[in-house]
This record gives sequence, structure tokens and C-alpha cells, in this order.
Amino acid sequence: MKIVLRRQLSVTLLLAVLVAGCGPEAIVLRSGLDTPAQHVANGNRFLKNGKTGAALREFVRARELDPEYAPAYVGLAIIRGRQGDIEGGLALMEKADSLTKNKTEADMVDQGFCTLYRLQRRRKNGPP
Repeated sequence: MKIVLRRQLSVTLLLAVLVAGCGPEAIVLRSGLDTPAQHVANGNRFLKNGKTGAALREFVRARELDPEYAPAYVGLAIIRGRQGDIEGGLALMEKADSLTKNKTEADMVDQGFCTLYRLQRRRKNGPP
């Protein structure tokens, strides 16, 4: 009787271990990947590859995480400009400019303004 109980207990434990081992993997949150800076970097890569929709989602997420993160507004402004809304893009760039906290962000804003002015010039003059 004792042998049968031990065998049943052993089989039950073995099945429990197997079932637990076959379950879904735990999701590990990586806080370093859900930061405004990371989302802006992702957005810029998407823009470079012509994936405007994916870039927009990244810049919006960066702004959600930090509504005062200037580079998020730069990305949103460039997308607006590429969609033909130069004035809307310039308004977003003004917002970005008012939020800059350091030279790096100020440089990004300057580059963003240059990008929008180039887009504006192309729209007025046509392709080069």
C-alpha cells in the first residue's frame, strides 16, 4: 500500500513539474526599452526607413511617457511636415523648442526646423 501511494505521489509530482514547465514563459518588463528616449530613437529609425505609421506610434508613446520631452515633439512635427501640414509641424516645433532642457535637445529642435523648412521649400518649388 505504501509503495502504491509513493508511486502515485511521484507520478503526481512529475506531472505537476511537466505541466508547470510547459506553461507560457514569464514576460519580463524591460524598463530601459519603454523610455521616451528609446521610443524616439525607434521612431527616427522608422522614419529613416519610410515607415511613417510605426514612427508615429513611437513618437506618440514617447510623448505619453513624458509630455515635456522635446524630441517626441520634433518627431511628431517632422511627420506632420511629411504629410503636407508644414504649419502644424512648425507649431509642434515651437512646442518642442519651449521644452528643450539641454544642448542635445536644442540641436534636435534646430535640425527639426531645418527639415521642415526644406520640406516647405520643396512644396513651393517642386522637386529639385
